[in-house]
Amino acid sequence: MPIMNGFDVLPLVKAKFDAINMKRNIQFNEENKTEGKSSDDSPAIIRPVICYLSQFNAATMKNFLQEDEFAECYLEKPLPPSELRSLLKLLKIL
Repeated sequence: MPIMNGFDVLPLVKAKFDAINMKRNIQFNEENKTEGKSSDDSPAIIRPVICYLSQFNAATMKNFLQEDEFAECYLEKPLPPSELRSLLKLLKIL
């Protein structure tokens, strides 16, 4: 990415998801309040799936990352087309 790298984008993505979850919780609480319901439940938390594409393997990457920067998957460059297709299918993009 020409302006930011993945490490710069990660906190922005997480902040966006935090804002979405907060808005959902507020809406959920307001709906329960107007309907006179008392509920201890809250909507499920939505969180991003973080995937790093790097020339380093997962073990090496984890040495450089803070715990809150860990990802759900680590892919090594160059990424074989079959692995890219599998990832896109897993994410329901392809």
